[in-house]
Amino acid sequence: MSYYIAGLILHTFLDEKLTDFWVMLTHHVVTICLIGFSYSTNLHRIGMLVLMVHDVSDIFLDFGKCFHFIKWESFATVTFVGLISSWAYYRLWLYPTRCLYSSAVEAYDIMFVQEGHEPFAMYFALVGWLCILQVLHVYWFYLILRVAHKHLTEGELSDVRMKEKGDKKKQKKQQ
Repeated sequence: MSYYIAGLILHTFLDEKLTDFWVMLTHHVVTICLIGFSYSTNLHRIGMLVLMVHDVSDIFLDFGKCFHFIKWESFATVTFVGLISSWAYYRLWLYPTRCLYSSAVEAYDIMFVQEGHEPFAMYFALVGWLCILQVLHVYWFYLILRVAHKHLTEGELSDVRMKEKGDKKKQKKQQ
């Protein structure tokens, strides 16, 4: 949890404000809520599933950035392919079909239908946070595919979020 709180603080106060600043801020807040909620309500399985699903593709993302910064472009390209593959599998297939479905549908059936408990607000908050994360996954995958398209068509492997920000500054200067 401290890793995500530190990430939230760094992102808010120290990082360069990219075009997805609010998306990333939302991601940090939702992740902290999910981890805290899963810990405080003894729903450790859901918390661990969320972390596991995210950590796999984060490894490729971080290594790819490192290789790109030290100009090892062939390694950056290989890790970028690993990022696309792992993102598609873990965040776009495994997360919604196992983690989100289990939390939203199967848990509801077990807790509220079979066992007869009354639905509670935090359950719906949990499902809401999980759904927000899924929307963010789709958005970021779109950005990843834009980077891949640019790499294939122009031969350049660069962050489209930075480019967009620079383009907006240029447009303002020209006006």
